[in-house]
Amino acid sequence: PGSWQLWRQTGDKGEWEIYREGRTSLTEIPFAPIYGRREGFMVGKPPMLDLAYLNVKHWQSQSDQDTIEHVARVPILAGVGIEEGSPITVGANCAVNLPLGADLKYVEHSGASIKAGADSLIRLEEQMIQSGAELLVKKPGDRSATESANDAEGNKSDLQRMAEMFMDSLDLAMYFTAKFMGLDSGGTVKLYTDFGAGTLSEASAQLVLNIQQGGLITKGTAIKELQRRGVLDEAVDADDELALVEAEGPAPGTMTDEDTE
Repeated sequence: PGSWQLWRQTGDKGEWEIYREGRTSLTEIPFAPIYGRREGFMVGKPPMLDLAYLNVKHWQSQSDQDTIEHVARVPILAGVGIEEGSPITVGANCAVNLPLGADLKYVEHSGASIKAGADSLIRLEEQMIQSGAELLVKKPGDRSATESANDAEGNKSDLQRMAEMFMDSLDLAMYFTAKFMGLDSGGTVKLYTDFGAGTLSEASAQLVLNIQQGGLITKGTAIKELQRRGVLDEAVDADDELALVEAEGPAPGTMTDEDTE
């Protein structure tokens, strides 16, 4: 902390030597790690590694399928009871003179392995879809005493946890940048993290409307919740929207005698 060194390999033996070094204005190492699936301090692994392996398997299986389909499309001409070396002319305008008891026919693939290979590819693709979708499945995590009172904190999807860690890493990187520039604060970053809500957006959106109509939340909060679920565009400003609705007057069919007066 507070210093840096640049090492290079030199000479025929490739020995490492200090090429440059100096001091920094920070008392800590300005490094903000970003984890995929965190397994420990500075240790992580790709969150979609299983899907990557399935992609390799799919490529291999698809290659085998293409090969067997190519073979099956080309029938083999087979002759039975024909003397070896006998000249045979095969064509649309040709007739073949065969010895008595001989036979000439095309041998084609039965196609059983083609269907099996196609079915295997479909199952593999379903596995790949499931592997990707697992990032959106809410899973219990490590819960503190404070979090135990809130199930939403204790049950998050892997993608949500990754987005939150990514957000923290960006905040840390901006903090280091501010320190380099002599600023008090580097600001904060806000990312979309409510991936679990998006999977049930239609059902939960209707629930939000029912709660608002029941008077338990304001219209502004309802708009923000609908934005969070992807029902409304993020660019919609709740205050501006409510002001425009007020200017338009009551919705058709909801006017009363008091409104007309």
